[in-house]
Amino acid sequence: TFESTVFPDNIGALWYAAKAAGRPYEWAFGPDAVSVVLTPDTVAPGDPVEVTATLDDTRFAAGSGQPIRTILGGEVTVGEPPWADGVVPYAMSAEDGVFDETVEVVSAVIDTTDLGHGRHLVYVRGEDADGHQGPPTAAYLTVLDPDNAPRIAGTVRDAQTLAPVAATVTAGSFSDTTDP
Repeated sequence: TFESTVFPDNIGALWYAAKAAGRPYEWAFGPDAVSVVLTPDTVAPGDPVEVTATLDDTRFAAGSGQPIRTILGGEVTVGEPPWADGVVPYAMSAEDGVFDETVEVVSAVIDTTDLGHGRHLVYVRGEDADGHQGPPTAAYLTVLDPDNAPRIAGTVRDAQTLAPVAATVTAGSFSDTTDP
């Protein structure tokens, strides 16, 4: 019964309680950051990472007494939670170009140049039109050790003329564009 009913019926609430534990009476009014994806989630030092997420302020049902608000924006922090002193967040952009919905797909590109190698938590949170920030959702980013990071080197050439050509070379999750 526990594995088939109790656990699946309650795991979502437990995850939410853990995420909102820092400020449960404040963050409950803000939008949820869901579907956080890092592309790629493993990089060589200096490679950019795109962070995408959905910010959703529709948790409360109509008639619940809680308003559903338009998303005002989103932010990403790396290595430190957004409320830590001195943290400078990356602003997220609405994928459709404007923050005007109660559910918004957002994205930002983060620079990994100054990150040390290892695993880093990437935090995403949203803010609604009333200024309420929601609980953060985090995902792991792995920055490879520069001494062991994979490298692709060489020249891509035309098969007929052997002249260098522009090309995109992909090996596993790593990709690079050549410059003739």
